[in-house]
Amino acid sequence: MTKSNFLYYWGCIPLVLIAALAFNGAVDIALHDSYFVTTRFQLALFLSSFLFISGLGYFALRKKRINRRLTRLHNGLTFGGGFLFFLLSKLPVFPAVITWQTLGYLIPLGLIFLGFIIYLINLLIVIICR
Repeated sequence: MTKSNFLYYWGCIPLVLIAALAFNGAVDIALHDSYFVTTRFQLALFLSSFLFISGLGYFALRKKRINRRLTRLHNGLTFGGGFLFFLLSKLPVFPAVITWQTLGYLIPLGLIFLGFIIYLINLLIVIICR
């Protein structure tokens, strides 16, 4: 699994972009006293660049021995957080509960960020120790 892990990341880029084009719409995020409105396609472009960078790191170190547990944890957090984000962004917007919807957006993005931190730790372990 870890030898061809980069193929999973690069293979998901077209899927993310096609899904974003098919289900494009606005995502409303309320943070403190600001209100951010963006489209799902812009978020998909951001996620696609993240997937490309992750795949590039695994491609560069494909001959090295990568920690399987950290790789699986990174995969689960990244793909699970991305799936959860796009699933929650399809919910209708209710102005009275906008803080709960913002929390529903920030939790999956936090999972993706945590997955990226685990990814960096995994790469540093491979580079420094071996």
